[in-house]
Amino acid sequence: RRIQREEEERMRTEKEERKRIEEAERVKQEEERRAQEEVKRKQLQEEIAREREREQQLRLAEEDRKRAAEEEDARRRHLEEQEKRKQKQAEAEVRALLEAEQRRQEEERRKLYVQKQAEEFERKRREAEEEEKRKEQARRARLQEEEKKRLQLETDRRLAAEAEQRMVALAREREAQERKRREEEEAEMSFLKQQLQEDEIKRLLSKQEEERRRVLLQEEAEARDRHRQLDFIQQANNASPAAIRSLRSLQSVGRMSVDYAALGQFVQVEEDEETAEQRLKRLEIERQSEARRMSAVPFMFQLDATIPEELKFSCIGTLTSHTNTVRDLQITEDDRLWSASHDYTIRVWDMAREHICIKSLRGHSRGVWSIAVGEKLAFSGSADRYIRVWRTDNLEPIYKLKGHCGGVYALALADREAHLVSGSGDETLKVWDLDSGACLHTLTGHQLGVWSVAVEDNLLYSASWDRTIKIWDLRSMTCIETLRGHSERVSTVCIGKADTIFSGSLDFTIKVWDMHKMRCMETISSHSGEVHKLLYDPIGSRLFSGADDKTIKIWDMSSKTRLVDSLQEHEGSVRALAWDSMRQTLYSGSWDRTIKLWKIQ
Repeated sequence: RRIQREEEERMRTEKEERKRIEEAERVKQEEERRAQEEVKRKQLQEEIAREREREQQLRLAEEDRKRAAEEEDARRRHLEEQEKRKQKQAEAEVRALLEAEQRRQEEERRKLYVQKQAEEFERKRREAEEEEKRKEQARRARLQEEEKKRLQLETDRRLAAEAEQRMVALAREREAQERKRREEEEAEMSFLKQQLQEDEIKRLLSKQEEERRRVLLQEEAEARDRHRQLDFIQQANNASPAAIRSLRSLQSVGRMSVDYAALGQFVQVEEDEETAEQRLKRLEIERQSEARRMSAVPFMFQLDATIPEELKFSCIGTLTSHTNTVRDLQITEDDRLWSASHDYTIRVWDMAREHICIKSLRGHSRGVWSIAVGEKLAFSGSADRYIRVWRTDNLEPIYKLKGHCGGVYALALADREAHLVSGSGDETLKVWDLDSGACLHTLTGHQLGVWSVAVEDNLLYSASWDRTIKIWDLRSMTCIETLRGHSERVSTVCIGKADTIFSGSLDFTIKVWDMHKMRCMETISSHSGEVHKLLYDPIGSRLFSGADDKTIKIWDMSSKTRLVDSLQEHEGSVRALAWDSMRQTLYSGSWDRTIKLWKIQ
């Protein structure tokens, strides 16, 4: 056991000795590791220090570079500012010179305009005086003519009464002769009745009676004709044309022809069933109507709405894509038809490909009332108060023009498509610069909304619901004349040729205005409804008019205004018209949502 304890003690001692040795080695290794880590830490710190020093150097270099760049920029900006100041000074000097030149030119233009206005006022005053003189002369001439006509009518009545009395006296004389002849024949027949048998007497009586009646009627007609010829010729030699017309209307029995050798006329008097009282009433009515016509206002008349038997236009097709009223139509040189509608859309039709709809342009929030199409841009005006601008090549929207406080009801391009004129329900017209999209001028003067505009050279014509047409000078942006004459709102205006314009109104009339004299030349009253659209064809000298009576009337304006045709296929009011002079085709848009094609035959 002792040996075993000693052995265990020895083993324990050896074990402890190994532990001490291992501990000493572990401590040594730990110290070596710590030494290595310390060396590494020192190396890392040295590297960090070197890196920081390098970064510091780089930062300093960058700051030096930035400082140099800033100094260079400051120097460059200083030079640029000096250059700009010099340039601004030069521009200011040039602008001052230009403004001075413009003021001088404006002053010269103003002086010329004032001089022109004074000359125009003097010319109008002289014309007014001359017109008053002409009116006074015309009134005196009318009064003299009416007096002559009254005297002539009294003479005609007296001659007619005398002719009637002579005819009655002749008829009574003939009746007396006929009665006497019949009495003699009856006496002779009674004698024959006594001599012949009853059957022979009857046969002879019937035969002789027929022969006698035929001869008597023939003699009576010949004598009556001769008597009337003598009376008519005697009266016609000293009578006026009005008296001749009155004599022609006298009652006659049978049909006769009178040869007026002295007058070189041939008058044929037809059967007439009217009495002398009826004839006198008719002559009085004719005299009154002639007096009313002669005393009417100069240059105002109601045209005869007689239509030729052969119609020159016929409907060849109908386009039915719109779902509401078609308000405006435009034809472009690339064979396209543009249509604006109250269904909020603009449709583009290809006329070369059987009028198929290429695209429906959408963008307005209310009905589209007007369109104007140029070479590169198209414009649409709507009741939503905006004007939208579209490209004509890809039919895509570009931007919209804002400025009106009411619906945009009329558009027109001006100054070779450099400017756009718009008319609105806010009683104003605006002139837009198409390069910048800015409103250049706002024209005021109308008392109600503007519904139609037309541009010719430097003149702008605007039609308004205040019953007037105003003429504006686009150079001075001023109103130079106001035309009045319609009794209701003016809905459309278009330009004719030879300084003539046309206007249509809700008073059912179309007026023709002379721009030299600034007055109405003619008033055309043929429509039975409000006139909404006018279109003039300068090549054919034709005026097209569309109205609420569902018709399109075509007028020949070449010489004397004459109704050529009346087209009626629409089921509603005609609101839009467009004319294709190449194809001789008329396009019409209507309240019935359709576009109709009319071909000239």
